[in-house]
Amino acid sequence: SYNAYHSKKGTSGYQQLKCKWYNKKSDGYSRGYMYSVANNSYEFRTAENSLKIDANNMYINSEQYWWLASPSANGADGICNTYGITLCLNRNAYTSPYGICPLVSLKSNFIPEISDSTPTPVVTGSQIKIGNQTVTLTPDNAPEYYGKVVTNYNQANATYRLFYVDFDGDFGTEGTIYLKADQVSTTTLNTASSTTSLEKMKQLNPQWRNRTANNNNELTVLWLCDENNWSKYKDASKADYVVGAPSIEMYVKSYNAYHSKKGTSGYQQLNCKWFSSNVSGYKCALGTSVNDDSYVYYTNSNALKTDENNLYVKSGEYWWLASPSAEGAYYVFIVASGTSILSRSGPGISNGISPLVSLKSDFIPEFEN
Repeated sequence: SYNAYHSKKGTSGYQQLKCKWYNKKSDGYSRGYMYSVANNSYEFRTAENSLKIDANNMYINSEQYWWLASPSANGADGICNTYGITLCLNRNAYTSPYGICPLVSLKSNFIPEISDSTPTPVVTGSQIKIGNQTVTLTPDNAPEYYGKVVTNYNQANATYRLFYVDFDGDFGTEGTIYLKADQVSTTTLNTASSTTSLEKMKQLNPQWRNRTANNNNELTVLWLCDENNWSKYKDASKADYVVGAPSIEMYVKSYNAYHSKKGTSGYQQLNCKWFSSNVSGYKCALGTSVNDDSYVYYTNSNALKTDENNLYVKSGEYWWLASPSAEGAYYVFIVASGTSILSRSGPGISNGISPLVSLKSDFIPEFEN
């Protein structure tokens, strides 16, 4: 079920999940199952963050642990289970107090009914205006408008472009439209510690959201996520909040949606993944078949493909992303346009600010015809 869902959705960073039964007598383990991700060797548990969260928390919930009705090969007492806090499959002794999620097998003559809102890709707030025409955005057509200039949001005289539509609710409410301003300034980073900033950082970095900010690379991202620093770019009648930059996870989703839709020559799928080794932070990788060894601190030169509106990379500009790098305790991700790469920078180096605007659901952004 997990593989069918995520392969159909094209979930960023998804890797195929497998399981295998081991026979104690022939394989040297207890009689039971082991797991494998992306054709790696079979283990008693998968790597941290190997399971991808879905919009309905069906396969993994970051706050829950629940049993699977299968024995683990890791000892005579081991039972397979999902392990929400580290987003992986695990095994624990049957005496552990884990959750129960009953499985129901339906009769063949019973037709289940699904609420109308469930299968519909169009949700509240996902509309735009092109001239006098109202367009309802869907996952299929939204990338066609990414990078277009919004004409009825111009707070602080900045230029704002459609950046991403969150149909799956990965970063908040399903259907939320996000704008990104063209670079408005350059700055070094400070540190912050507000609870509000922490919640925004978790919201924009779903893979990281079970952490607390401890290292300087995390505390400086908190500063980028402090709404008070970017209030001049917020029109309170149209926006829910504004932060100093999109996260690497949102950047990756927007970038992939745009270039796969456009069929950009030489485009390779961009991936990001949070790691706890070395220091807490993200790495990036290119391609559709990646494993943990594929992830690096920065991409190769010219890995990022340009677009007609310079939404993702613009010659001569280097701008912050609101996500910590795993390379060191002081590094934060940046878009380095000079070499067209995702890279990292220390907080003492001045890089660009491109504020991210989360629009209210009842505000309809307008674009030139």
